[in-house]
Amino acid sequence: MIDSTILNPVTLLLCFAFGVLWVYQFSFLMLLSKEDFPNEHDKIIWAAVFVLVPFLSPFAFRLWRKATISRPNSENQALPAIKIRPTTQDS
Repeated sequence: MIDSTILNPVTLLLCFAFGVLWVYQFSFLMLLSKEDFPNEHDKIIWAAVFVLVPFLSPFAFRLWRKATISRPNSENQALPAIKIRPTTQDS
């Protein structure tokens, strides 16, 4: 028979919240393009991690995403130059 603690509303709510987090992070992964990843096979590796280690993967992917994807690419590291026109003074 099923233990009553498994059907506890708090437990069910936590499981539902985790499921929503997992789906959100997996969807975010699938919507990224190849160019968003630093290496060629990162997207496939992360998809495998999500399937094989479902309890750890959303948290690990979120940490990896914040550390890797938020960094500017090598092409975009330099800030665009701002051209300042000299002001003319009427004297």
